[in-house]
Amino acid sequence: MALASNERAHFAEVHIRRIVGKNLESLLCHCRSADASVAKAADLLVFNYASDALPFVQQPIAEVMLDLIEDLVESNIPANLVEIQNRIRTLAKVLRSLSKPQRQRAVSLMLKLVTDPHVPKEPVIWQLKMLWLADGNSRQTYAQAHRDRSFEG
Repeated sequence: MALASNERAHFAEVHIRRIVGKNLESLLCHCRSADASVAKAADLLVFNYASDALPFVQQPIAEVMLDLIEDLVESNIPANLVEIQNRIRTLAKVLRSLSKPQRQRAVSLMLKLVTDPHVPKEPVIWQLKMLWLADGNSRQTYAQAHRDRSFEG
């Protein structure tokens, strides 16, 4: 994890990318494991990676977390609520590295969650506020997410 750290990188980036990339790829695959104990351990390590990671580490973490959250939301929000919340915590660590399409996707997922009666509203609203602050053009991102959501229903 020290190699992936934003503040402790003492090697050439090409070496860090090679070493960390392989490890991260493996961890992100394990996050999808059918074995709950493997997935939980991988999630914890990815969360730790995300805390102070270089941008090239944060991007794949963000993408996989969005994929996982989306899968969990689409399958069954009440049954997957704890997992969804854990993945959102990891996503929060890499919020500033999200691309515009990723932010729009995150907003869309948060809107689905905030409208579900089983989901505590405060943490989701907080995430929406953080996404708003992280976005350079918040109104456009939220308007696009709202339009996308309108077409779904």
